[in-house]
Amino acid sequence: MKATIGALYSIRESMAEVLETVMPPKDGRILRKLHRAIATEIEDVEPIRTKLMERYSKGMDEKGQHYILPKPGDDDFAEFNKEFYVELMGTVVDVPYEKIDVDALDDFFERKDIDVKQKVVMQIEDFNRQVDFEEQEAKKKKEEAEEEKKDE
Repeated sequence: MKATIGALYSIRESMAEVLETVMPPKDGRILRKLHRAIATEIEDVEPIRTKLMERYSKGMDEKGQHYILPKPGDDDFAEFNKEFYVELMGTVVDVPYEKIDVDALDDFFERKDIDVKQKVVMQIEDFNRQVDFEEQEAKKKKEEAEEEKKDE
């Protein structure tokens, strides 16, 4: 599945809860494999992300926990936005993911009387939609290529 680095940072936040949910082994394996791939991508990018934030930082917040970064209207905002959000966080990467049958997963949760937070299922559905989109795009490109061959 393709995702931007920025999306991986967002996904990472919800993955902990998803991974803590009891689920069938096959589905758990798929999600753990995805989690490892996300962690690896973030580990590779984090030093670059940190250096960019340090370079553009206006200092630290009062608690010393977060960088104060350029805002719209600041002289260096356009350059920071381009490097940080467009070039780094906008980078598209491939991460392994196989679709999970959400209906079967819901049945499993119901049979085992497992209380699952809706955002866990929603996250899995989002992953599935992304895979569906990529499959549709690949099919469309293949059909277009075949049409071009016929026209030659």
